[in-house]
Amino acid sequence: MPTSLVIRLSLLSLLLTLSTISATAQETESTWLRWFSRDLRTLETQIQSTRDALTQLGVPVMAQTTAELGYQHQQLQTPPPTSPWIQIDLGTSQPIDWVVLVPALVDWQPGEQKTYGFPRRFRIDISDDPAFTTFTPLAVFTEEDFRSPGLAPAVFRARGLRGQFIRLTVTKLAEENGTHFFALSELMIVQGIKNIALNKTTTATASNSTTLPPRWNLKNLIDGRSPLGPPIERHLLPYDGLFADQTSPAEPAWIAIDLGKSQPIDEVRLHPVHARLGADVPGFAFPLRFRVELSDAPDFTNPTVLLDATNEDFPNPGNNPVTTPVNQLSGRHLRVLMIQDAPGRRNSFGLSEIEIFSNHQNLAPAATVTSSPDRSDRPEKRPPSLIVDGHTSYGHLLPLPQWLERWQSRRQLQDQLSDLQSQHTEIEDRARRRAWTLAASLALILPIAGITFAIFERRSRTRALLNLRNRLAQDLHDEIGSNIAGIAMISETAATQPDSPSAQKEDLQEINRIAQETTEAMREVLWLVGARAESGPDLITLLKRTANRLLTGLTVNWTQLPDQAPTTWPAESRRQVFLLFKEALTNIARHAQAKHVTLSLEFDEQNLILIITDDGRGFDPQQKSNGMGLTSMKQRAKTLHARMTITSDLNTPGTQIHLTAPIQ
Repeated sequence: MPTSLVIRLSLLSLLLTLSTISATAQETESTWLRWFSRDLRTLETQIQSTRDALTQLGVPVMAQTTAELGYQHQQLQTPPPTSPWIQIDLGTSQPIDWVVLVPALVDWQPGEQKTYGFPRRFRIDISDDPAFTTFTPLAVFTEEDFRSPGLAPAVFRARGLRGQFIRLTVTKLAEENGTHFFALSELMIVQGIKNIALNKTTTATASNSTTLPPRWNLKNLIDGRSPLGPPIERHLLPYDGLFADQTSPAEPAWIAIDLGKSQPIDEVRLHPVHARLGADVPGFAFPLRFRVELSDAPDFTNPTVLLDATNEDFPNPGNNPVTTPVNQLSGRHLRVLMIQDAPGRRNSFGLSEIEIFSNHQNLAPAATVTSSPDRSDRPEKRPPSLIVDGHTSYGHLLPLPQWLERWQSRRQLQDQLSDLQSQHTEIEDRARRRAWTLAASLALILPIAGITFAIFERRSRTRALLNLRNRLAQDLHDEIGSNIAGIAMISETAATQPDSPSAQKEDLQEINRIAQETTEAMREVLWLVGARAESGPDLITLLKRTANRLLTGLTVNWTQLPDQAPTTWPAESRRQVFLLFKEALTNIARHAQAKHVTLSLEFDEQNLILIITDDGRGFDPQQKSNGMGLTSMKQRAKTLHARMTITSDLNTPGTQIHLTAPIQ
C-alpha cells in the first residue's frame, strides 16, 4: 500500500472519529460522557436515587394565601451596628421539640417565585432569662452563610430543651436591591403536636421593625398564617369541603360535632376550604364572623365560647388552619356557628376539616357530625363525616412532628441533590476533557500509526527487494561466474599446450582475456547494484581498473591515489563517486578526442577530492544539450552533497572536473 494512500486513510479515519464524537456530543452528551467516567455513572445513580426519595415525600405545598406576609426588619443602606433579634415569651419554662423558621413569600418578587429576605447568618438560643445572661444554643450559623431554604421552612430539632424565652439573633442580614434587612413569615415553636408559639408575647429590637399592617407586623410571626398552610400530604378526594346553609334569619348556618361524651379539650383547629372544583380559591366560603362553642348539651344552652369572632370581620385565613388553644375546658358538643357569611356566599359557609385535640390526640374522627342543610345545587350530597375524615381540600393531614420531619428530610435531600449536581458538573467537565483528550490523542496517534505502518511496509518491501537482488546476484555469481571461470581456465590450459598452433594460441589467449574481463565486469555490476560491499582497497583497485579499461590507447597519469579509502565512508557514497568517475571517463573516451588524462584522488579528514583533467576538445558546461552524461553527473554530485566544478571552453583545448564530496 503506498505511503500517501495510508496517510489519506489515516486522516479520513481521524475526520470520521472527530465528526462522530462531535455529533454524539450534540445529541446525547450525557450518555457518551458516562463511557469516560465511572464516577459520573455512580454520581448519576445517586442523583436519581435522591430524586426518587424526594418524589416519595410528595409534592411540596407552599404558597402565600393571606394578606399577612409576616415580619420585616427595617431596610437599611448599611448593616446595623448591632445584630437585631426577635424574642418569644412562652409564659412558662417548657420543653421544646422543634423550632421552625418559615420564609416569607411576597407577590412582587420578579421572575420565578422565591423566598424574600431570609437571614443569611443567625443563631437561635433558649433561656429562662429574658435578658439572656445565660442561655442554651440551639442552632448557630454565624461563621458562614446559611444555605437558603428555598420554598421550604428551616427546621431545627430542639430535642426537649427547656426554656421560657426563644431568641433569634440575625448576625448577617439579607441583601436585596442594595438594602440590608431580613423577613420571616412565621416563627413556630413546636411541642408534641402543637405550635405553642401561637399568639404568645413577641418582642423585637426597638425601632428596627417595619409595621405596615396587615402585611408586615411583629405579631404576624405567631399568628399561624404562613405560606406552609396545613400539615398535609397531597392527596385529593372527590370533595373539597362541607358546606352549611342558613335555614332562616333566626337560625344561622352551623356545623356541630358530638364527641359521644364530655372530654377535656386542649386545642381546636378549623381548616378552611381551598376551592378546586371550578375555581382555585383558598379560604373559600370561610365565615366573616362566627363563634366556636363548647357545651355538654346538644342544644348548646349556656355554651362556653372558645373563639368569639363576632365583633369584627375575621381576616380570611387562606390555606391556614384557625387554631384555638383551650385551657382545661371539657365538653361533649362543639359547634361552629356562622354569624355573617363571606361576601357572595348567600348565608352559607364551608370548612374542609375540624380537629379537636385532647392530650395530643384528635378526637374528631370518632365523633358524629351534624350540620344545617346544604341547599346548593351540587350533583351529589356531601356526607357530614368528611369534615372529620382527616383530609383537607388538598391532602391528608399529618401529625405536626411527622410533617416537620418530612420538611427536614426534604431540605436535607435538596441540599444533597444540590451538592451532587455541583459534583456532577465538575466530574462531567473532567469527563468531557478526558474525552476530548482521547480524541486529540487519536488525532495524533492515527496519522502516526498510518505513517509508521507505511514506513514498516516500505522497509519490508525494501528488505524483500534486497533479498531478491542478493539471491539473483548469488545465482549470477555462482552460475554465470563459474561458467566464465571455466572458459578462462580451459582457454588458458589449451593455450599452454606445446602442440597448439600459433594462431590458435593467440585466439585462446584472447578468449582468456575476455573471460577475465567479463568476470571483473560482472563483479563490478554486482558491486554497483549493492549486492557486494567492497572494502576500501577494492574500490581503489576498481577505479584504476576502470580507468585502464575505458581509456585504452590514452596516456593515463595518476598524480594522487591513496592505498585505501576511509573505512567509515558509506558504501552508497562510494558507489555514487564510482559512477560519477565512470561517467566522466566515458565522456572523455567518446567525445573529447584527448591523448592525455591526468587523474587525482585524495582524502582529508572530512572530504574526498577528485580531479579529472584531459587535453581534448573543450565545450560549454552551461549548455543544456550536452546529453544525459553531464546531467547525471550533476545529479550524483547533488546526491553526495558535493561541490562539483567543470572548467572547459569551446575555444580552448582541455577540460577539468573538480569534485569535493563529504565522507562522513
